[in-house]
Amino acid sequence: MTPPKFVKVLGRKWPVKVVDRDASIPGAAGSDDARGITDLEKETIHVYAAAGIMSDARAKETLLHEALHAILHVGRLGTYLVAPPADAEGNDKVKDEAFVDALAPHLLQFLRDNPVVIAYLTERVK
Repeated sequence: MTPPKFVKVLGRKWPVKVVDRDASIPGAAGSDDARGITDLEKETIHVYAAAGIMSDARAKETLLHEALHAILHVGRLGTYLVAPPADAEGNDKVKDEAFVDALAPHLLQFLRDNPVVIAYLTERVK
């Protein structure tokens, strides 16, 4: 199964482009071991072609990883990642709970809006 042409994130269609590893992707500053890029300005997800670079399973994981970046951006959830610890001992439980509470409805909507993406991601890999 080939990757979907787009994913919907809170009602917005984000094109998914499968590109060669050598392709120039605007705003793709990052590590050489990146397997994909989420262009937040153009609302586009770029996933490097799996052939010779990564397994189909890794390509699917990469698409989900990049979609989560899009969800965090559109849902403005990044503030939950930099919240201070919950208590003097550095207990992160409350911070984690706030992040999960914020992410859950966005993730659920993503799953509802993208049956083709879900079929692609959950297809058995040979």
